[in-house]
Amino acid sequence: MHKQKGVRKNLLILVPVLLLAVSVTTLYSQSIPGLGDVNDDSYIDIVDALLIAQFYVGLEPANFMITRADANDSGDVDIVDALVVAQFYVGLIDTLPPGTQGTPAPTEVPGATPTTIILKDNPFEDAVPYIDETWSSLAAEGGGAEIASYNTAICLDRIAAITEGIGLQGHLDAALEQGANLITINLCRLPRDCDVDSLYLPYGTSSFEWYSSEFIDPIVTILSDTRYRRIRKVMIIEPGTLVNLITNLDIAQCMEMNGPGGYVDMIRYAINELNTVPFVYNYMDIAFSGWLGWPDNFGPAAQLISNTIKGTNDGVNSIHGFISNVANYSPLEEPFLPDPLLEVNGSPVYYSEFYEYNKYFGEITYARDMYAEFVRLGFPPTIGMLIDTSRNGWGGPNRPARVSTATDLDTYVNESRIDRREHRGNWCNQPGGIGERPRANPAPHIDAYVWAWAPGLSDGVSDPGIIDPDYPYSLYDRMCGPNEQSTYNSKFSTGAIPAPHFKQWNQEHFDMLLQNAYPPLQNKLDNPFEGARMYVDPEWSGRAAAGGGSAIADNNTGIWLDTIKSITEGMGLKGHLDEAISQGSNLILLVLYNLPNRSCLSNEPNGELLVAEDGINKYMTEFIDPIITILSDPAYKDLRIVTILEPNSLANMITGFDMILCSQVVSSGAYVTGIRYALNQLNTLPNTYTYIPMTEASWLGWDSNLGPAVDYFSSVIKGAQGGVRSISGFATNTSNYVPLEEPFLTDPDYLVAGQPVRSSLFYEYNSHLDELDFVESVYNRYVNKGFPSSIGIIVNTSRNGWGGPDRPTQVSASINLETYVNESRVDRRLHRGNWCNQPGGIGERPQVNPGPHIDAYVWAWPPGLSDGASSEINLDSNDPTWPFMSMCNPEGQSKYNSEFSTGALPAPHFGYWNQPHFELLLQNAYPPVN
Repeated sequence: MHKQKGVRKNLLILVPVLLLAVSVTTLYSQSIPGLGDVNDDSYIDIVDALLIAQFYVGLEPANFMITRADANDSGDVDIVDALVVAQFYVGLIDTLPPGTQGTPAPTEVPGATPTTIILKDNPFEDAVPYIDETWSSLAAEGGGAEIASYNTAICLDRIAAITEGIGLQGHLDAALEQGANLITINLCRLPRDCDVDSLYLPYGTSSFEWYSSEFIDPIVTILSDTRYRRIRKVMIIEPGTLVNLITNLDIAQCMEMNGPGGYVDMIRYAINELNTVPFVYNYMDIAFSGWLGWPDNFGPAAQLISNTIKGTNDGVNSIHGFISNVANYSPLEEPFLPDPLLEVNGSPVYYSEFYEYNKYFGEITYARDMYAEFVRLGFPPTIGMLIDTSRNGWGGPNRPARVSTATDLDTYVNESRIDRREHRGNWCNQPGGIGERPRANPAPHIDAYVWAWAPGLSDGVSDPGIIDPDYPYSLYDRMCGPNEQSTYNSKFSTGAIPAPHFKQWNQEHFDMLLQNAYPPLQNKLDNPFEGARMYVDPEWSGRAAAGGGSAIADNNTGIWLDTIKSITEGMGLKGHLDEAISQGSNLILLVLYNLPNRSCLSNEPNGELLVAEDGINKYMTEFIDPIITILSDPAYKDLRIVTILEPNSLANMITGFDMILCSQVVSSGAYVTGIRYALNQLNTLPNTYTYIPMTEASWLGWDSNLGPAVDYFSSVIKGAQGGVRSISGFATNTSNYVPLEEPFLTDPDYLVAGQPVRSSLFYEYNSHLDELDFVESVYNRYVNKGFPSSIGIIVNTSRNGWGGPDRPTQVSASINLETYVNESRVDRRLHRGNWCNQPGGIGERPQVNPGPHIDAYVWAWPPGLSDGASSEINLDSNDPTWPFMSMCNPEGQSKYNSEFSTGALPAPHFGYWNQPHFELLLQNAYPPVN
């Protein structure tokens, strides 16, 4: 199949899929008159199905037909049949209904177009990468929990690797279970490394047959399974092989691979076969700056690689790009040696003994120039570069902090360079350091930083006396011997660290890589609330004390940043942080709430930023960036900064996609872009802890909401640079009133007059009757989605006490379901969807570890502040970001069920102090306020 590159097209769109799951017949039958034939060839077939799918969700038609009349056993061929079959061919479902057969279409089918697979320009964008759980467990147990959730390539280095252990198929199945849509596979099985002593395959005339039939063919067969169609398969093509034909033809073994059936033929075969698999992205290895950086190597290598690729079936379109530094240690850049031509004592820096006249000091410059060279050779400008950053961080105590002041050239270079290898050609088990974390689009023309080699795995055995029978061709290479001299310059030691056999876990090396990580590892606390001295907002505390709440005035409350000016107005963020330092506090709680089209479910413009007015860019540059700048001040480095990121945002994508403002968010991707950007920026600070809001039991508590919500939230979080480790956990009930528990309604399925409690008007078939039940479900679902078991939940309890004189003291004795529920529930709202200025009560005081999986009870919403103006005359004209909302009207009806009033109390403008409400919250406190 021809791969067309440079056309961005998302084949699977979340919201249309959800809509399809809700009511496929209702949704589509309204727009296809008569449910008839779309391409006018007299019968409904797969072409019809894909044309319809293309119309609704942007899918491409393909030349296939369905030869069975009815796919869903409804008796008639209809639009549902077409969509069921379309789902199969685009990878939304794994199997067709029983009896359905898909066969190749005739050469000419009216309305059909040639089969074309549209690939993303950059497969790493919006990807949910697969996490190798075997490596992840080793990394976490070895002290690298912070990096254990990153994607690493699956190394297929011999025939047995295809099936041994979990095997390739096992990894792909695990990717499906994780909900991942990208897997990286490193093909390194050629009779490779012909310039070193550690060979993995004997040479000879049969090498091509072995490689093609016993290695590539089985891999292609597995990848072609339709179950894996939706997964983007990033293939790294044979690192460290082809370029040996440029630099090592004086070695007999390399010369042998220069003939027919050698490296060129084998690589072409691999590329041609892989390109028969849907959604394969091939990246060709280009070694690294310390190998091909010399002009005599650079140009000829690019020409050889180019000629090899152009000889494949699809020529320059057969690959997606190139990758450098696979399994190597070359740094991205040398910050104190930016100019190779800078002269020291009359000689340019690149003349030094370390660089040996090679002008490429770092991989970014090398990759950039390789990109330009391949474009010059006829490759499309859409090609992308990858750089392996798994072990090239070079941080730790030996990392230079400034440029040298020496006047001797070699001293100047050695004191300035961050690459601490003794010789630049050293490649085996070097001290390195964990490098930049995998992420998409880190620099122009670079698709991603990737971890093509899993940190902690050995490059090769350091003792010639150790033989691994499972690797009969993995022999000792003296470049891995700690007491050997470099084969590239005998003046220098190999610098190798003691290590076990190739690909085996090396804890000693892993410890060193963690120690030398750059950017440094953050080593965050599992629960930031443990041992915390929490900041008390003096403004809220003073109002609470003056309003009769002196007993609770010393509790921590959230600081809400909900506009750009809130960062600086009044005390401002900096003022609160300075006050926290003055108090001797070590934890402050911030709520960030300013996404464009905020609270789009209300369908009332809410907030200062709109998608249609470049809101997402303003959010990133004028809201998040200034916050990060302030938080980055070293004065606050000892403060634990806990953030609740954008309450109620992502949930709107589950329940509000039919609203106009929400549809703008969906089409623009504003919420996803904004939240990922915020996560990425916050995670540059080692003292930040972010919790993603899951709303509350009364919103997402239905299984039909909670399941899709967890799926969607997971994909958003996993798409951030830190994956599942981007967050410390989740927040619930952020500004709501759902009680922690319903002491007299403990079983949603308890029958009253033959009807379960959850079927009552108040619960509306929602099985989560209280917040603790909801928290347990949220936790379990996320752990099942691949999040670490250490994730925690924080629950807002500032107004969910529901005590006072109206609190029930016992279960109802009624046999009428509605009476039973209404007399038993402590939640006294008229309708459970009511959220504005409700007559709740002060709830549990902030505390750490109050229950299983709960990091803390917090007061994210300061009790006494208004949820919104109860009438238009109460609005503050100076704050248009909070309009009048119907749910805050005491005389209005709930928009969720017009049979009930909103139950709202009279209130001033959003965020203003509301003394009557505060007094009611004190009166209804549970536990009571002393």
